[in-house]
Amino acid sequence: MKIIGAALAALCLLLVSCKKEAPTNQTDTATTSTRVTATPKTDTAARGSSTTSRFTAATELTVHFTGMIVFVLSNGVERAVPLRVSGHKLEIAFPKDMETEFEKVFKPRKCGIECVLPFDNQAFRIVDASNTPLTAPFDPSSTFKSTVTHLTKVPLPASAADTFKVGNIKSDVFAKPKKSTLMGGFFELAGGKGEVTPFTCKAHFGTDMSTSQSFPRLVTVKFALPSDAKLQVNQGGAGWVDLVTLTKLPSPLSFTVDNNMKTKVSHFDNYALLSKKKVNLPDVNLDDKDCVEASGDVPGCSDSQWP
Repeated sequence: MKIIGAALAALCLLLVSCKKEAPTNQTDTATTSTRVTATPKTDTAARGSSTTSRFTAATELTVHFTGMIVFVLSNGVERAVPLRVSGHKLEIAFPKDMETEFEKVFKPRKCGIECVLPFDNQAFRIVDASNTPLTAPFDPSSTFKSTVTHLTKVPLPASAADTFKVGNIKSDVFAKPKKSTLMGGFFELAGGKGEVTPFTCKAHFGTDMSTSQSFPRLVTVKFALPSDAKLQVNQGGAGWVDLVTLTKLPSPLSFTVDNNMKTKVSHFDNYALLSKKKVNLPDVNLDDKDCVEASGDVPGCSDSQWP
């Protein structure tokens, strides 16, 4: 009997032990299940947060200008004016991020890698949230002042010395936006800071080596953007309309105004179009004929400033 009783007692202890282990196993399973479910949620939230943090709204706009563009900086205006020169691009390129707004305003034009628009009777300006244009005057650097060719300082014979006097400049350059056969339009410069990248190759006017100087390969204007700053466009004098809220676009933000062409020939004489007087401007020729710019551009198709 003692043997049987001992066996029953051992069996009882074994059953109790099994009953105690069961909840422990259930708890482990539940805990493991919770971790597997929660981990993806945590990762997803982290990825979402990371994606949001990668977007940085633009606080500055950079506009690059290259080719036959005159910076008109007097007589009540501050604007970059691309001239209508045969064979030159005469276009403005916006980033792909503007695709929706671009295709709405300039319908039926479509964007590719960039949103490219012929600079044909177009005027652009930057305004604040209240549609007020930027008020700070254009601020050119000392390099801009010395390198961007002053049209009033181009060497001319005495009989043509007044070619670029204010009274001889065609009125389209100073007028409100309108259709023009002289220029493609303009980009207002108020609020911008101007800088320049010179050509590596120096050049001179005509055959006069004493006029050797640097010419601008690229002019860059940077605008600090106020809150909710917008880009407006005026097409052929139809009135200013909003194109895009610049501060909703990602940084870095830049446009390019291109009025250039790949050529070895000087087209500088086309700046005479600005004057009411009939005059031939001297060509711009390289000091070293074998000097070649990596970009393929030439000083004879470079930016200028008036006066």
